[in-house]
Amino acid sequence: MNVLLDTNIVLDVLLNRIPWQAEAAGLLAATRQGRLLMAVTSLTIANVAYVARRRPRSEMIEVVRACLDSFDVLPLDRAALQIALTLPGGDFEDNIQIAAAT
Repeated sequence: MNVLLDTNIVLDVLLNRIPWQAEAAGLLAATRQGRLLMAVTSLTIANVAYVARRRPRSEMIEVVRACLDSFDVLPLDRAALQIALTLPGGDFEDNIQIAAAT
């Protein structure tokens, strides 16, 4: 099964955000076991780096590398952004994720 992870789930695991970390870690365990194929968008990678910037630069780089090593990364292009603009949801970032997933 293919799964597109929301930015917050990635942050929960990589930044060990309690209490959500345990549930998110279960998704990663399913990936390691071959039951799931995880993907994120390139926007998620940028958002993770932005949030992790509060930590030492070396930790931010480690978190971004962990994402690149752990997940398929779906690109975003003009077409995906234009589709996101047409979606009915009120959260543009969520719409971008949906457009990339499709």
